[in-house]
Parts: sequence; C-alpha cells; structure tokens
Amino acid sequence: MEAGTDYSRYSRYIRPTEDRPDIGLYMEVVKDDVLELVKTEKELAILKTGQKAGKIAGGIGLGVTGIIFGMIVLILLSVAMGIAFGNAFEDMALGFVAAAGVYILLGALFMVIWNSTLKDKISLYIINTIHGKG
Repeated sequence: MEAGTDYSRYSRYIRPTEDRPDIGLYMEVVKDDVLELVKTEKELAILKTGQKAGKIAGGIGLGVTGIIFGMIVLILLSVAMGIAFGNAFEDMALGFVAAAGVYILLGALFMVIWNSTLKDKISLYIINTIHGKG
C-alpha cells in the first residue's frame, strides 16, 4: 500500500501499538463475530420454537375448553330432547330411545361426511398450521 494511506476505516483491526491493520487481529475479530452470530442464531431458533410451541399449547387449551363446553351443552340438549320425545310419545323411555336414534343417524351422517371430505381438510389445516402456513 502507498505511504499516507488512510486506515481509519480499518481501525477495528489495528493494534494500539501499530499503525496498520493486522491480519491476526482481523482473524480474531472475524472468529468472535462468527461465534456471536452462531450464538444469536441459536437463541433465535429457541425463541421461534418456543413461540410455535406456545401457539400449539394455546390452541390445544382452547380446543379442550371448547370440547368440555360442547359436551356439557350436548348432555343438556340430549336430556331435553329425550324429555321432549317422551312427552310427545307419552313414554319417557321411548323418548330417550328416540333421542338415541337421532344421535345414531347424526353419527352415520358425520361418518359419511368425514370420510368423503372433512378428514383431508382437517389434516391439511393441521399440517399447514404446524409449518406456519395457516
């Protein structure tokens, strides 16, 4: 390099006792920067994983709460339907049997819909959610 070259741009690589950049110091700085980058990337990956796990756990908690609430409503509606059919047929036992028949028909209808389209759509939604596309 020419005499009088301005090394202020490389001041990070100049030792205090020297007036020119030092390749050894440069390599130390690069090594430290790479180690810091690796550490930061590791922390970022941990944070992203934690965020994704938190979303999944939140979804599971919401789903469980919804299922419990739905089951309570279903039980109350089943009793009400059994009593209503029992009053209509003037026999409570027959009313509850009729309510069970309604649920058997609904279950069969659900299985037909599930096997034709719903299963694939739900599976695809879960896969897309896990991979962050949903």
